[in-house]
Amino acid sequence: FVLFEDHLPKFANKITVHNSFLKQRYKDLGIDEKKLIYLPNGIETERFSNISKSKISKLKSKFKLNNKKVILYFGSFSLRTGHAIDLLLKSFIRVKKNIKNSVLLLVGGGEDIDLLKKYASELKLNSVIFTGRIDKDEIPYYIKLSNVTVEPVYDTLANQARSPLKIFESMAIGVPVVTGDVGDRRLITENGKAGILVKPGDDKELADGIIKILLNKRLARGISKESFRIIKNYRWDKLVNILTKSIASIA
Repeated sequence: FVLFEDHLPKFANKITVHNSFLKQRYKDLGIDEKKLIYLPNGIETERFSNISKSKISKLKSKFKLNNKKVILYFGSFSLRTGHAIDLLLKSFIRVKKNIKNSVLLLVGGGEDIDLLKKYASELKLNSVIFTGRIDKDEIPYYIKLSNVTVEPVYDTLANQARSPLKIFESMAIGVPVVTGDVGDRRLITENGKAGILVKPGDDKELADGIIKILLNKRLARGISKESFRIIKNYRWDKLVNILTKSIASIA
């Protein structure tokens, strides 16, 4: 597999890479940078338009989120693949001490969900809601009802090489995101203009980033405004245009 992965690209006219980690890896293999097309994750505009207010209201009632500060994680519950929900649970202890009406909403499923439920119980966290898996079309509603989304990460190769879709989706709705400063996250958020970057693997810094968003409405509005501006660069129609122009240039 490594032989295939390292040598086949040398025969290609163009290679798409969805993060800087892979771009540098191919350059280190001797691939001409002119062959590399940076093509990160993107968003489908129509998924994030016309979000029903009544549906959001129903979700808030269902999970008793009215008058709450909602912290959202959505995605895989697999610790082995770099999704550090354990770190987020630990950080929520500090958040809850500072913001009494905060709630941690955990959306999704995976191999470690039972383990994480047990860990939340051990930490004596009584304001954590596990929703289980939802349809992907429901995700925009959960983002919209939240005050902040979180992508908790450790500094691992997997996270260095990931183009995190949840950040793009949060930006598309204008909800501030807090994440670890790993891989392309600084590039995507334009040095933290569209989110708060913290030291990866540090539960205190993660908590403080969340608290900062929840207590500073002016900061949250500013991040939301920047998110709407920056996400325009990550619409799939624009990314496809970059790809087709690059392919057309092949002699």
